[in-house]
Amino acid sequence: MSDGAAAKRTWRPLTLQRRLILTITAIVSLILVFVAVATSAILGGVLEGRLDENVQSAQARTSYLVSQAVHNDPDLTAAQLLALQPGVEPGLLLAVETASGVSGAVVTSERIVTLTDAQIKQISASLQGPRPNTVAIDGLGSYRIAAEQFNNAVTVVGLSRADVAATIGQMLVVIGLLTLGGLLLLGVATAWTVRSGLRPLRTVTATAQRVAELPLDQGAVTIAERVDASQADPRTEVGSMGAVLNTLLDHVDASLTARQRNEERMRRFVADASHELRTPLASIRGYSELSLRAIAQAGPERAADTTEQSLDRIQAQS
Repeated sequence: MSDGAAAKRTWRPLTLQRRLILTITAIVSLILVFVAVATSAILGGVLEGRLDENVQSAQARTSYLVSQAVHNDPDLTAAQLLALQPGVEPGLLLAVETASGVSGAVVTSERIVTLTDAQIKQISASLQGPRPNTVAIDGLGSYRIAAEQFNNAVTVVGLSRADVAATIGQMLVVIGLLTLGGLLLLGVATAWTVRSGLRPLRTVTATAQRVAELPLDQGAVTIAERVDASQADPRTEVGSMGAVLNTLLDHVDASLTARQRNEERMRRFVADASHELRTPLASIRGYSELSLRAIAQAGPERAADTTEQSLDRIQAQS
């Protein structure tokens, strides 16, 4: 036997209960995924917008300070300029282009790190005007940067996106766990609800199965099986099936009772007819035998009177 034939033989269709559970779970899963994606996108946009505001604020403040410092000492590097600024927080990036050259530095949690030429080239290649944009810097991660020319210097200020990415990642983990827990709870609740809703249907099936096993072909038959009234509510879709089955069983039970009465009446009629026919048939047989005996003993001519009398009585009995 081929694999296709074996697959057809072993394949079992999904029950209504399973189809309902799978459909409801799939639809709610899609809704939860859409909500999670939309929430992540909205929150990410809000965090990115706030980060852009911080970048622009840091850009305005830093550009002025850099311009003043470079005016006094054109040879200052980006690392030195960051060291001169008070209250610098980790994650601030600064790249400066002055008459003396280009330099860059970033503030980490421990110290100020000077950017390499390759990292500065990555920043330069990603600049798209005064509006903040995102750049991925090797070894440092992703930053939102903005450039501005102030007097005799071009400054590029950036802030790390690590906090934004971490916040979005944590939110996605929380949403994922909540979604998974919600789906499990939904699956259990849906299974319980569907099973409770389809219980009258299973009761109808069991009742019909028991009725189908009854010997209904002969004899006095009474169908006592009925769907319980609590599960045969005609106001519900599934309960109406139980009510219809009960009505059908009532009609079948009445028909079987009528059939049994007709059979009993027919038996009595046959018995009475047999009893009534027994006497005339016996008379017909007796007179026939008498006529035959008279003919045999006296001959046809002498037995005419007896034969005629016997035939009259046979006709009367008939």
